[in-house]
Amino acid sequence: MVLRTPNSVYAVRIGADGSPRHLHWGEILDTDALCGLPVATSPATSSFESDPAPDELAPQTGARFGPAGLQVRFADGTRGAQWSFTGHTVRDGEIRLQLTDRRYPLAAELCYRVRPGSDVIERWAELTHTGAGDSGPITVDRLDSASWTLPALPDYRLSHLVGGWNSEFQLQRDRLPVAETVLTSRRGVTSHHANPWLALDDGTADEEHGEIWSTALAWSGSWRITVHRDPVGRTSWTGGFGHEGLSWTIQPGQSLHTPVFAGLY
Repeated sequence: MVLRTPNSVYAVRIGADGSPRHLHWGEILDTDALCGLPVATSPATSSFESDPAPDELAPQTGARFGPAGLQVRFADGTRGAQWSFTGHTVRDGEIRLQLTDRRYPLAAELCYRVRPGSDVIERWAELTHTGAGDSGPITVDRLDSASWTLPALPDYRLSHLVGGWNSEFQLQRDRLPVAETVLTSRRGVTSHHANPWLALDDGTADEEHGEIWSTALAWSGSWRITVHRDPVGRTSWTGGFGHEGLSWTIQPGQSLHTPVFAGLY
């Protein structure tokens, strides 16, 4: 799948395990260049990982060592989804990648939308219990809107917003450590203390020059965004509504939809 905006390209492929995998987000490339990309892999990918390309929304199964954007528990106690890609739809600038679990009655759609004349990519996820009435509930411990991945850069700088009364929207900029960095609000509202927006660059970009990748979560309640920079050069982040300790239960026929997580290169 390739999304083209006036000034950027976003590309995804389906991995051998059935999960949508990130390929490229950034400068405009032609089709031949996209086919030759190294699938956003790290310079020294672990041999334990069956597919080096990062997930578009990572479940907590398999050889995945970063933060999971999807955490589910089935009625028999099993945790984690194992996806099979079943198809896609395209309509009015919106693409939906359709997934079903290989064993359990769970389906997901990863949704992408680009509006005419805009470089903003809107993403969200929809999860549906597809079982019959006797199949039991599915507990959702985490459902992020999307995961995002940067190309390899010489270094990474994180920009985000904090504040207080009469000092809202204070820009904070720091070198991104090799670790998991969590931006969050547990207040039940977005508020001026923390804002679900971030930007990443190589440390040299300014208002007029350089490349910047930014995302904003369209949500006014509690939220969490986890940025993961690994020791071998990959940087990605996943974010959505809710927080740890909060879960949702979906019964047969019910769905859970996330807010939009919008990205801009």
